[in-house]
Amino acid sequence: MPHRHDDADDLDDREFPEPDWEEEAQATVDTVPCPFCKQPVYDEAEWCPHCRNYIFYEGQPPQAKPWWLIAGVVVCLLVVLYWILRA
Repeated sequence: MPHRHDDADDLDDREFPEPDWEEEAQATVDTVPCPFCKQPVYDEAEWCPHCRNYIFYEGQPPQAKPWWLIAGVVVCLLVVLYWILRA
């Protein structure tokens, strides 16, 4: 029986190019240091997965304060005002 020529034998004789590590590094996702904990985070991340702080990028307006915080401050001011006027 004649010897069967496998394609796998041809693969062993081929020369593979050396990987270009600089090109591969550029293909990876860019990271920037978190302004709070300095750990690397994705370039466009909304919050840091390490310290859980929200990240604001230059040129972005800050997000609005939560409604419950504003309501709590107003209630506290009204209680203090009532206490002052009652005395």
